[in-house]
Amino acid sequence: MPERPIGADCKSAARKSYEGSNPSLGTYEKIQTFEQLKTFIQNEPLIEVEPTIVALKPNLLLQNNASVFFGVGIVSKNNISVSVPFDILSMFFTSELLRQTLDFKKVIVLIADSHAISNKTFSATEINNASSKTKSILQKIIANFNLPNFELLLASQISEQMEFQTILNNLPKMDNGYLRLEIADSLFFQKRDNLKVKLGWTMQKDNSEVRHDERFFDQDIKRFFPELSFVHLKPGRTFDKKRQRVSPYLSVRNEQRILLEPGEDVAFKIHFALQSWPDPNFGGAMRHLSNIVHAFEKLNGNLSNMTLEEKIQFILDKAVE
Repeated sequence: MPERPIGADCKSAARKSYEGSNPSLGTYEKIQTFEQLKTFIQNEPLIEVEPTIVALKPNLLLQNNASVFFGVGIVSKNNISVSVPFDILSMFFTSELLRQTLDFKKVIVLIADSHAISNKTFSATEINNASSKTKSILQKIIANFNLPNFELLLASQISEQMEFQTILNNLPKMDNGYLRLEIADSLFFQKRDNLKVKLGWTMQKDNSEVRHDERFFDQDIKRFFPELSFVHLKPGRTFDKKRQRVSPYLSVRNEQRILLEPGEDVAFKIHFALQSWPDPNFGGAMRHLSNIVHAFEKLNGNLSNMTLEEKIQFILDKAVE
């Protein structure tokens, strides 16, 4: 382990440079035309533009009292989440920007604990521990960034409701139980909250063949919910040259990335990662982190007189305090 760099202790300097103890959200005027919506998408660097533009419905601008939805998985094919990465903030900040510019009423965040159980890969105890940790961190994000229009739910909270069970039972049987639950989620929130936009993430920059990211599920959701629009974010990033592009909302054991953990030291983690990958941009990871910071600043105002590392540290500390 390398010696701790002097620049790692930037927390107090960052806090002194930021005016106010609690960020407060900015307000954006409602988009009036579909062309303005496309311009918004094209100018947001956290969004993959091509697959998003083709997945938007022009009648989005005619909606009243509608909602945005994104899910947070806690398992991948062979791994269970051990922590929540900094990258998840791309989903929170972008969905709030969308909510404001479309003048929607709320953002729904669903932790997919029931879905994880359907995979039958991990024990109920492991899944409960992972979902509890994720829920605790996401509750802090909503409270500490003053996001009153966000609703956080566990999938297990809605799965026993009669309305959800009716929707699920009306769907055809599928080999992929996780997919069937994802479809039911969207239909449930359509009925309960006038869902119009599902936010997800994709590995691809274009609209080519779908891989096993969230677009894999979205293509089937569209069959049952054709009026739903989809916004596809860029994936999370690591400091591992061999595994650079990953899920933005779960982190598996031994990943080299910034986590939403108390005491996480951004400058030290970057300095340590440079020992094995001496690329200061880590193949685009630092640019991605900068884009998350920029989304925060769009909503809360600029963090002045700070380096990028200090800005990341400030936002991280605010998220988990």
